[in-house]
Amino acid sequence: MSRPTRKLKKNYKVFCEGDTEYNYIEGLKKQRTLHIKIKAIDMDGGGYKNFLKKIKQESEANCLAKFILIDGDRALNDNKEKKNLMDIIKYCKVQNDSKRCPHILIVNHPDFEYVACSHSTHFGEQNTSVFIRDQLNYNSVDEFKSDVNVYTKLTKGDNSIDNMLYLLKAKPHVIKNVIKKAKEQFSILVTGPTWVDEAFGKKGSNIEDFFGVINML
Repeated sequence: MSRPTRKLKKNYKVFCEGDTEYNYIEGLKKQRTLHIKIKAIDMDGGGYKNFLKKIKQESEANCLAKFILIDGDRALNDNKEKKNLMDIIKYCKVQNDSKRCPHILIVNHPDFEYVACSHSTHFGEQNTSVFIRDQLNYNSVDEFKSDVNVYTKLTKGDNSIDNMLYLLKAKPHVIKNVIKKAKEQFSILVTGPTWVDEAFGKKGSNIEDFFGVINML
């Protein structure tokens, strides 16, 4: 008698640096029943260098892709941190060129709070701290960052992922990934990431790469 076909799971790993990102991905994971392992990395003591160290330590076993979500503001006025960010880019490119577990780098600039506010149709280029208090109805930015239900808050009513993707699609992307999907092989191929220097310091995010991958298989 033949053995039953084993159902493959969509296992992803997400590395993020802040509570907001962690809570957001956790909420998405629960709503969509995705097999995502989230690794929150404290960058306060080590910046991008510490982030890269943690990525290297994490196993690639049974992982379709690793997503690295980081804010770009650290590199803007600190040449040392910019070099460390470039080291992350180089590492991801080596992994992708070797056809190992895809490493998909997402850089949010200035930070994930900008991405979060972009879920609202009322958001333009306002100060994000003010918008979080006045439009998203939080008492403070700290309350927003610690809200475990932030994903639900950002995707209900007039707020949505579609709003966010529409707004950010037109913004500059400092990181470019070329992602090819092979549904029949249940695999992902990534070329890059490529650094787009003229977009550095401009508000934007390539977080569409994250949603494109998790929606494709």
